[in-house]
Amino acid sequence: MKYIGFKMGRRFLTVLFSLFLLESTFGQATIWPTDASRIITSSFGEYRSGHFHAGIDFKTWGRTGYRVFAIGDGSIVRVRVSPYGYGRAVYLRMDNGIVAVYAHLSRFSEQLEHLIKKEQKRRGRFTVERVYAPGNLRVKRGEVLGYTGRSGTRDPHLHFEVRDEESRPFNPLYLMYSIEDTIAPAIRALAVTPLDVHSHVQGDFVPRVFSAHRQGHGIYTLDSIVTGWGKIGFSVSASDRANGAPNRFALYRVRLYVDDRLIFTSRYDRFSYSQTRQVELDRDYRLNRWGKGLFQKLYRDVGNDLPFYEPASEEAGIVTCRDDGIEAADSGGYSGHSSGNGDGIFIDPGEHTVRIEVADYFGNWSDIQYILRMIPLPEISAAFLDENPAMQEGSSGLSPDVDAELDTYLFEDYVRIRLRFEEPPAGLPTLFAGFHQWNKKLVPLVPINRHQFVGAFAVEEGVQGILTTEAHYSDGEGTQHVIRDEEPVFSVTASEGGTVLSDDGRCTVFFPRGSVYRSLLSTCRREPFSHPASFIDYKYDVFPQDVPLRRGIKIMFDASQYGGDKQKLGVYRVGENGQVSFAGSRWEDGQMTAWIGGCSDFTMLVDTVSPQIDFILPEPGARIKDRTPRIAVGFRDTLSGISDEEQYIIHLDNRRLIIEYDPFHKLGFHPLEEPLTPGEHTIHVLIRDQAGNAVTRESVFYVE
Repeated sequence: MKYIGFKMGRRFLTVLFSLFLLESTFGQATIWPTDASRIITSSFGEYRSGHFHAGIDFKTWGRTGYRVFAIGDGSIVRVRVSPYGYGRAVYLRMDNGIVAVYAHLSRFSEQLEHLIKKEQKRRGRFTVERVYAPGNLRVKRGEVLGYTGRSGTRDPHLHFEVRDEESRPFNPLYLMYSIEDTIAPAIRALAVTPLDVHSHVQGDFVPRVFSAHRQGHGIYTLDSIVTGWGKIGFSVSASDRANGAPNRFALYRVRLYVDDRLIFTSRYDRFSYSQTRQVELDRDYRLNRWGKGLFQKLYRDVGNDLPFYEPASEEAGIVTCRDDGIEAADSGGYSGHSSGNGDGIFIDPGEHTVRIEVADYFGNWSDIQYILRMIPLPEISAAFLDENPAMQEGSSGLSPDVDAELDTYLFEDYVRIRLRFEEPPAGLPTLFAGFHQWNKKLVPLVPINRHQFVGAFAVEEGVQGILTTEAHYSDGEGTQHVIRDEEPVFSVTASEGGTVLSDDGRCTVFFPRGSVYRSLLSTCRREPFSHPASFIDYKYDVFPQDVPLRRGIKIMFDASQYGGDKQKLGVYRVGENGQVSFAGSRWEDGQMTAWIGGCSDFTMLVDTVSPQIDFILPEPGARIKDRTPRIAVGFRDTLSGISDEEQYIIHLDNRRLIIEYDPFHKLGFHPLEEPLTPGEHTIHVLIRDQAGNAVTRESVFYVE
């Protein structure tokens, strides 16, 4: 199967031309970077939490020690060692200006290993970095640079990436590497998202996910017609595989067609590290946080300036249909202009064919095709409910002891309000919402079924205050009821940021200017929470938790009543099942503060528990014949944690050792190089957590 051709924009032609030059520059001059295997386990551009995967990973069969090679003539310009991130990594700048990076190594070549150990001894720590001018450490194509490992990561593999002269990572497969891949990508699901308060999908104001069904080789469809209105965006959940590897890869190229017209393409060739956080805009962050899985957006969201897309303008790929005076041209339903919608398109009401093509780098592709029916929300009345018997079905989802419930969900510029009833109300409920008691507005309701109704309340940028929602309904006996709810809602703008307060004033969240990609609504809800180390009896849930941040925000707790050791109090993130993780601890004018990368649930805990030492090797009392044993200590901490080398200090016979830390196995170790003398030797261990709690232990062993 082949792709249908399309007219490429100048931006794509520039990218393709530059990549053609890369291919021409390297040709067959590059060699495979390792002798471990020719099997790739992760592809370029895959999703990682908060960043793109900037290279490809090679399978090392669960083992370490395979050779890695210089893929071309050049110079070593950087060598770095850390327990985290890339672990042991070497950076090769080739004579053509391209930089190749080899990460997670177990050790370097003899020359590099000598230089790094010398630097570690000089600085007295494991984490070091050396930078060299081009030409100082020359290497030849095929020269061994090091050996594969798992430093900085959990499982053994080689992470390999290439960067251009501006230090932008690009797809290493452009270096003429080829793997066996005859498998078409698999499409799991499709998502359709209403993008403003005037839009809906399947009669609701939230994203909807539709399962894909395979009809044949590379051919997928949906079981149902998708209905929508207004401004909507599409996303697809799909993955790829290669022969001989069970791993799931990211897609290389995705195309969106509406009525056989190509309206959007994404192609993952290269990006800048300054843009890597925008992976949360390229993928659908909301659906991922909702537990729906990874979806790739087929439109360019606000704040996204990644170079993957054609067209490249703002809101490219968005489809709009609504009766607001914009007339579609007589050309298959297209208006021919954007009218403030960037490079999105306008289509007529009615049915349209949508097709999405997904492809891997080697040209295997699949597609999914379905019908999109654009219809406005109906005028809802009691008569409408009576005339639609399907509305009789469904349930409320409420617990048996609750008769009716009203809940709200904050989107960027509107609030979705849901009413649920254990017993269907008599007729259509009436819903009002507003920021002042005297200024409430009628909110039209849409029935999900006879037990559930939803509405959307628009909020203008900069408007904030106590949002009051009030629903009136009659039960089956004709008795009138009122459900009422109040919640503080705060405005956070992209240009100015904003400040959010909890209802008791104890928790404040500060959004600096430029911390959000687009203006949004926020709130902070207080919920009871108990933990053995609790300083307060609440957790504070900061919303929205399904919108990515452009940069960090600051959470502040009033801790003026705390009279204990200030070092032991900290801010903790509360996860599922009440699990906690340390977020930070900085005292500022009676407040305990922390900078956080995303909205979540937070509380304050007091860490008074010392770390735990699980074992020391050689064990106390051990008698060994090996004169160069590996010194190893297992240790861990349950609350504030251990993060810095100064928090694990190990001496052997009063000489401090340089300790390599494995955070995944909670293990610190030091391989001795100089033989020990026969007789008694003492290992002294001091472990300290970030709250200042410490534990010490000794092991006396004997060398025979």
